[in-house]
Amino acid sequence: MMLALAQAAPALPPFRDAAIAALVGMFAAIGLYHLVFYGMRRHASENLWFALLSLSVGMLGLCYSAPLFSAIFAGMARFRGMVLAEVVAGVSIALLIRTLFNVRFRWWETAALLAFTGCLPAALILPMPELRVLHYGVDVVVLLGVVILVSRVVILARGNAPLARLVLGGIAVFGFCVLADLLAEYGAVPWVQLVPGAPGAFWGGFLLLIFTFGVATAQRWTLSEMQAGIDPLTGLASRRVLDDELAAEVERVKAGGRSCLLLIDLDGFKRVNDVHGHVKGDEVLRCVGLLLRQHARPGDLAARLGGEEMAVLLRDVDLPRARELAERLRAAVEVMTVPIPGGALSVTASVGVAAATPGHDKTALVHAADKALYMAKAQGRNRVIAA
Repeated sequence: MMLALAQAAPALPPFRDAAIAALVGMFAAIGLYHLVFYGMRRHASENLWFALLSLSVGMLGLCYSAPLFSAIFAGMARFRGMVLAEVVAGVSIALLIRTLFNVRFRWWETAALLAFTGCLPAALILPMPELRVLHYGVDVVVLLGVVILVSRVVILARGNAPLARLVLGGIAVFGFCVLADLLAEYGAVPWVQLVPGAPGAFWGGFLLLIFTFGVATAQRWTLSEMQAGIDPLTGLASRRVLDDELAAEVERVKAGGRSCLLLIDLDGFKRVNDVHGHVKGDEVLRCVGLLLRQHARPGDLAARLGGEEMAVLLRDVDLPRARELAERLRAAVEVMTVPIPGGALSVTASVGVAAATPGHDKTALVHAADKALYMAKAQGRNRVIAA
């Protein structure tokens, strides 16, 4: 349908090219923005696939305007550009859905995606008659791929995945718009075209679909950033978050603020894992993490450094007050118990305390607290030592 309309479009008013240029410019801007975003955060691969999808949609839009397409892709036939855009869009959607929902492709799905990606060089070099044959195959593969991916999204939506429901809603509206265009093409229903010479409802539905993918991409990145900032076992902040906060805090101290750092290590924790197993060891860590969150004041930051090592960044306190808070925390850990068959499991903690000074950078502050922690261990453990 899209090919026939693109080839058979009659002479149209100038505003048609202006409308197409506006749509193409919007998709190009969105694609370039997400490419730059991905360049700065390589772990957010969903932004790469969404960027490629947006750029391919923009190229597809150009195929509806001979002057615009010729100005940008001089010497390339519009039909060839349309096939290229469809292949890139199909691959991008598949990889975007896989990334957004952590979908694991079956071996044959991976093989089919690789084979479909191989259509890109073919679309560049095949003569026009063979390219038309390839286009029919591309349409069939895209249709089958959409059916498979939609079925996956439906299953995810039933499992109460909010992003899946959002994307499924966009797909449903897009499907309705395509159906309306098909019925209008055969005279079954009257329909007003948004852009003369192009499918009327198709672009409206497609814009909404791309919008839902964009929202899902943004929400996915936000969720991943939040998860990266929280230790999943203890609920404490991650080491990365603590590092960022320490860097900001030492600058605040240089401007006249006060701050102290507690480094906490559970005494003999390896024996807990060896004797009672890692499940009970994890339960101990969760309980200690809860204690730290409960004892942290508003504005303080409790974090897990790794293993049985944790930290608390105390703001607006001097060293004597920080030592007092550390002692309360140590005593709370000492009386904490975790039930085990036939009794209860308890642990103790050693705490090193250091106050930030205007001469400290982040590394020097951590080193001072770590030195105090080492002294607490050397003096018998289960105690607080201030640097």
